[in-house]
Amino acid sequence: MGQRNAIEAVAGIAAGQWGMFTTAQAAGLGVSRAEVARLVSRGVARRLRHGVHIMEGAPSGALEIVRAEWLATDPARTAGERRGDADPVVVSYETAAQVYEIGDLPSGGVHLTSPRRLRTRQQWVTIHQQALGKGVPMDRRASGHHPPTHPRRHREVGTLGS
Repeated sequence: MGQRNAIEAVAGIAAGQWGMFTTAQAAGLGVSRAEVARLVSRGVARRLRHGVHIMEGAPSGALEIVRAEWLATDPARTAGERRGDADPVVVSYETAAQVYEIGDLPSGGVHLTSPRRLRTRQQWVTIHQQALGKGVPMDRRASGHHPPTHPRRHREVGTLGS
């Protein structure tokens, strides 16, 4: 695949998920790891973490690493594909408070909660394994400003300072 086609492919994915794409998502469209590496070396994209990149010029902010870590929990699927998951991975604890700008808790890394066991090599990421409960509404704006969060996590955050 040529560079122009590779750029168009990953830009299409990135447009729906905060300017970010994963190496696995790119591979699903025929963009090789070597082509992703060339996009990074040419300044078209920037590596955020192993397997997650952001298009140059995409807005950067405090939630960038949270979004990248959330994408990395299921790297082959886009944020849009994950939106309807029955058992989603959600942002939780202090990180959920950060997403909603609740309080001024110090960042203790990125906290995610999943009903299934997930592993990460990132030392600043904590993945809690816990059933999220059926029928409990979730903020599923994964295609908006942040990955999905769970209201129960916000109540727990509220009790941290008590």
